[in-house]
Amino acid sequence: MAREDPGTPTPAALNRALLAETLKHPLTLYPALMAAAGGVYMGLAGPDPLSFTVTFGSAFFGSGVWVINHFLRWRTFARRCGEKLRARWRREQDAVLGQLEEAWQEIGHREGLLQTRELGEAYLRLDGFLARRHSGPYAERLRVLAKDTYREGLDILRLALELARALSVIQPQKLRAELDAWRRQLLEASRRGEQDPRLRGHQTRIAGHERRLELYAERTASLAELLAQCEALETALETTYLQVVDLGSSEALLARGDAAGALERAVEAARRVERRMRGLEQAPKDADRQYLEAAGS
Repeated sequence: MAREDPGTPTPAALNRALLAETLKHPLTLYPALMAAAGGVYMGLAGPDPLSFTVTFGSAFFGSGVWVINHFLRWRTFARRCGEKLRARWRREQDAVLGQLEEAWQEIGHREGLLQTRELGEAYLRLDGFLARRHSGPYAERLRVLAKDTYREGLDILRLALELARALSVIQPQKLRAELDAWRRQLLEASRRGEQDPRLRGHQTRIAGHERRLELYAERTASLAELLAQCEALETALETTYLQVVDLGSSEALLARGDAAGALERAVEAARRVERRMRGLEQAPKDADRQYLEAAGS
């Protein structure tokens, strides 16, 4: 089941937007301003037939227009409000996508940057086509699932970015070189039978570097798995797009219900991976955290 989608306006948000839209209608707003001005005039200069007529006539006219728009023409205004809310959500998501792309560029991670761009392109292509060519409950369900798939992809990319940033400050080649040097020093000292006090700390240093390299390998594998899962979500969006392009009508789209199922399966699989990865990241051992922090120094 798809989780609650901020790209689909909630009833409360739609009601607030509908109220604001009908109050801002010119035939409601301007009469209200005239009535307010007339009220101020009567308060300062005293009432007269003309100011009384203008004030209360404007108030009555504007109120009547608002009642008609809000209670009789609400479907038209609700549709317009829904489109505005979706457009605002799209702009916010475009900004999030741009921030992710900049972050990947900053750390020089080409694969993450590519996955971010391809995910956004796949979602926009599918959602735009459904909005232009199809209507009805099933097409709307596909749009919601496409948004859900896109959001899950963004969540995974954020988690992957956190891992990539942590890995970018680690220098595995330097760690391996130091390990080799310390091991050689210990081996040579052992062959000569020396007991150099300066070499006693090498065992501890070797154990620390080995643990850091082990964590580096684990996190590198986790990053690769996250990016692969994001690619699977992008593939699901692309596959759904190709399926709906082949279907010329909303009736044919409804007859082929496998598109929605494919998106749902892809999202559920991605969430399982995300939950597992977040479980690893949110509760690391204290020693592991210290090793990773020390590895960047």
